[in-house]
Amino acid sequence: MNKKRNFDRALLMVAPLTVGLLQCNAQAAPQYILTDLGTLTGNYSHGLNVNDVGQVAGFAYTPSNAAVRAALGLNGIAMQDLGTLGGNHSISLDINATGQQAGTSYTMGDLTTRAFRYAIGGQTDLGTLGGSNSRGVGINDNGDVVGASQITGNTAEHAFLHRNGVRSDLGTLGGLNSQANDVNAAGQVTGFADLAGNTSFHAFRWNNGTRQDLGTLGGSFSEGLRINNAGSVAGYATLSGDLQHHAALWVTGRAVRDLGTLGGTFSTGYGINTTGEVVGYSTNTADALRRAFFWNGTAMQDLNTLILPGRGWILTEAHGISDSGNITGLGTVTVTDTVNNTIRVEQHAYLLTPDKIAPVLTCPAAVSTAGVQPAGIGTAIATDNLDPAPVIANNRPVTFPNGATTVVWTVTDANGNRTTCNQLVTVTPPDTTPPVIAAQWTPSTPDGLNQWYKTKPTMLKWSVTDNESAITSRTGCLDSSVSTDTAGQSFTCTATSSGGVRPMVSTSIKLDGTPPTLTPPAAASGTLNGASTAPVTFAAPTAVDTLSGVDAVSLGCTPASGSSFIRGSTAVSCNASDNAGNTSTASFNVTVTDPSAPTITPVITGTAGTNGWYRSAATLSWNIVELESPETLVKTGCAGLSVATSTSSVGLTDSCSASSAGGNTAAISRTIKIDTSAPVLTAPAPVTAEATGPNGAAVTWPALAVNEQLSGLTASGVSCDAASGSTFPLGSRLVNCNASDQAGNTGSASFNVTVRDTTRPVLSLPAPITSSTTASGGTAVTYTATANDTVSGSRPVSCTPASGVNFIVGATTVTCSSSDLAGNTATGSFTVTVNRTATDTTPPVLSLPANIVTTATSAAGALVSYSASASDAVSGVRPVSCSPVSPSTFSIGTTTVNCSASDVAGNTANGSFTVTVNPQPDTTPPVLSLPANIVTTATSATGALVNYSASASDAVSGVRPVSCSPLSSSTFSIGTTTVNCSASDTAGNTANGSFTVTVNSPTTPTPPSVSSVDLRVTGSVSTATPRKGDTVTYTFAVANIGTGAAQAVTFSDILPTSLRFSTLTTSVGTCTRPTNNGGGTVNCTLNSLAAGSTATITISAKANVTGTIANTGIATTSSVDVNSVNNASTVTLTAR
Repeated sequence: MNKKRNFDRALLMVAPLTVGLLQCNAQAAPQYILTDLGTLTGNYSHGLNVNDVGQVAGFAYTPSNAAVRAALGLNGIAMQDLGTLGGNHSISLDINATGQQAGTSYTMGDLTTRAFRYAIGGQTDLGTLGGSNSRGVGINDNGDVVGASQITGNTAEHAFLHRNGVRSDLGTLGGLNSQANDVNAAGQVTGFADLAGNTSFHAFRWNNGTRQDLGTLGGSFSEGLRINNAGSVAGYATLSGDLQHHAALWVTGRAVRDLGTLGGTFSTGYGINTTGEVVGYSTNTADALRRAFFWNGTAMQDLNTLILPGRGWILTEAHGISDSGNITGLGTVTVTDTVNNTIRVEQHAYLLTPDKIAPVLTCPAAVSTAGVQPAGIGTAIATDNLDPAPVIANNRPVTFPNGATTVVWTVTDANGNRTTCNQLVTVTPPDTTPPVIAAQWTPSTPDGLNQWYKTKPTMLKWSVTDNESAITSRTGCLDSSVSTDTAGQSFTCTATSSGGVRPMVSTSIKLDGTPPTLTPPAAASGTLNGASTAPVTFAAPTAVDTLSGVDAVSLGCTPASGSSFIRGSTAVSCNASDNAGNTSTASFNVTVTDPSAPTITPVITGTAGTNGWYRSAATLSWNIVELESPETLVKTGCAGLSVATSTSSVGLTDSCSASSAGGNTAAISRTIKIDTSAPVLTAPAPVTAEATGPNGAAVTWPALAVNEQLSGLTASGVSCDAASGSTFPLGSRLVNCNASDQAGNTGSASFNVTVRDTTRPVLSLPAPITSSTTASGGTAVTYTATANDTVSGSRPVSCTPASGVNFIVGATTVTCSSSDLAGNTATGSFTVTVNRTATDTTPPVLSLPANIVTTATSAAGALVSYSASASDAVSGVRPVSCSPVSPSTFSIGTTTVNCSASDVAGNTANGSFTVTVNPQPDTTPPVLSLPANIVTTATSATGALVNYSASASDAVSGVRPVSCSPLSSSTFSIGTTTVNCSASDTAGNTANGSFTVTVNSPTTPTPPSVSSVDLRVTGSVSTATPRKGDTVTYTFAVANIGTGAAQAVTFSDILPTSLRFSTLTTSVGTCTRPTNNGGGTVNCTLNSLAAGSTATITISAKANVTGTIANTGIATTSSVDVNSVNNASTVTLTAR
């Protein structure tokens, strides 16, 4: 059972090196074109998924197999290295329609791995779920990425979904670990998750927060590897007993489907497309060989039977299939090294594209016979890129009809690609038809109407033909030339061939070369009327033609009768044509005269006043209109005026007259008078008045003086926006006045009118007041004070001391004031005399609680509340002051509370009581706060260092110390350890508790395996803490712990650059050392390992740097390894 979930450093780097070529199954018709995607110049590559345009995601070895790199393959283009996130190795596992990829890369130092999303420009680190490592496995067309990540504390791995920059933990099926393998366009996710107890895992389908356990084929394990956009999942599941696993298909709403195998006990469905087609691998009979398969919905097919044989390829795995049918995966290929003249077998990524290339078809030559059926028509020749025997067919009839027949040849290959070509077969029958006779005139079309010609000469040419036999005789048929006018001349032709006699054919011609006789109308006249043109009508022309006749449509004149004519004489042209197209022309004159003189309109611009006056610059211009004969217009005067300054009272005058072909216009005169100066107004001095009431005061002022020298004032004279004698409110207001002259000039002046309030309010105060009291401090006295103002009305009064306050014994002066709204203030005063009639020497009476006894509620004591009051015969109720105040927290024991109260005469009363707080019996132990059970993974053979936190709190004793065993920060061995903790309070009460710490082994247990090959690699180093420059020895043991022999076993170790290679030995097979001493790759061919046997490889190298150095050894086999998780071992040392 191959548990694929632990895709860690080992699986990132593992890749088979050499596998022997094996025999293919019986060859079916090829359906795919195979493309070798090559490598990154190393000897291994692997295709893991493909999109519709043929872009392939996967990984490949770099030169000298120094590193494993995520790669992009494309048909016909060299494989592209997608780089890393700073480390040496990376792998790409999925690709979407836009070429974005998801995968895993080492970070700087090769100590941690991170999921990445690749797009043009590089890889993006998608982070983790709080732990150290993550890996990306699947991506959809939206760019959402799924995979697995260690959670905080690296205690487990969980499936995650990375969408829009947010990572979501998809949880498990009740167990510790999970992994997401693919996500579709709708956001549905598939993968695997541990069940409760962590002894088995199941495939799941996650949809919008809900996980569905997809179950198995009767066993304990299953895994969903790919999901299509319909939600169907492809993967694998174990059968009952967990001794074999089969490719499985989960379709929504249906039971899991076993896709079977190619005869063996193992198969896995790696890829699925939208139509539900599945690809993967399967073992064949006896599980001897691994083969890529294609499942089309009904049956599983070996993909090797669907490609051209004999190309040196064996397809061992198919990992991805696109909606367009492209397939990618892993295969072995024979590579010829022309440089070293060697042949070797390597494993490469491949791309299968469905065959859409049509066959090439060549039709046989055309066939022609006379009167008989052809003996044969030949055979078409076809070739195809894949199909060696494409099917050729044609549509030839049993008997060919007379004439030409097109035979369509069709070739179809095994994949339905089709090509056609055409062959012409002609059967000629005996001649049974007489010759064909045709007469051709030049010009071919008559010049005029009703078949009339006018061209001289007009030519006739006869055509006599027979396509089936020769012409034996002809009568007439003479080519002729006609140059004389004729109303109709005839010509004939008769011909004979073996097909018979053609009856006489005749043709005729009508020829007229003489134009008609045209008579124009008499001369015409008209007059203009407000426009430069006038319409004129006249009689129609007449025409006569004695042979072909006049074409009535052609008879007419230009301009036509009723057209508009300009002043003067205009020639009118007339024409006429006969039916043969001959034309005659003639002309006559139309005369138009102007009957009216020009019109004159004066135009004055400027700002006008009254009585012909203007108050701004003004211009006089003349608008002279002559619409009928403007070219004859003559103007007299009409110079116009432009006046910018004031004129005299007489003004300036200009006149204008005009004449034209239509007559003379009498002179017109206009005068301009301008006054640009405004009247001058003299305003009175500012006016001030005292307010007579709240509305202000009535104000008058003298009339304003006005000076106007030229055009004179208008009848309205001077006007102001407020009349003299109007009532003005309080405050200052501007009065605006103006006056206008007859030219419209306006003069203005203004002055201020101020109404003010300077009178103070009138105070009404009480007479002197006398009061008596027995209290030495005086007594309260009330009084009333008012004020009134002429403008502001009733006003508030402010007095000191105020009414109602306490007045001391003796005479007190009360001072009052009041202000109106204008700020005028009136002041006054009166006296208040308080006489004392007796003396107060008695203190208040205190009322205190009895002594209080209570029980503590905490270590600080108890919160106690109480009430105290005081009363005085003279001063009444008095305030009481106590210490400690109520409420207060009283400590355990007895506390005295002291209280006091004073009356207004200064007499004071004192008193006290006690508060006793007894301690509370403490029988309750502290409350322990312990962590939840802890699960982690061992970091060494001794276990793992675990930190935790524990605390305790007691209601009486407060926070208490906690004692635990084993202590926090102890090293816990592998297995489950109980941590016991206790805490005690000051009363001796003790609380006990415990929790468990479980340290899991670094290697996740695998489910039961079948009796087959299981390679296990274990590694060690001679010293874990060497000094920089020391030589260390790595020992790797490759053991076959299965029950069957492992074939073609290889071992590889990609040494980090921090190690300098020294020596190399192996107990089995042969090894090649690195080509460079710093880093490089060790490759070993260990041949076959029997069950229970072990190969030991020792590698010596020098530590070049200080710090942590991780070195990984990997083993592979061409046999089915039921547990590849233990095929690699990483040994870590720390150089000083």
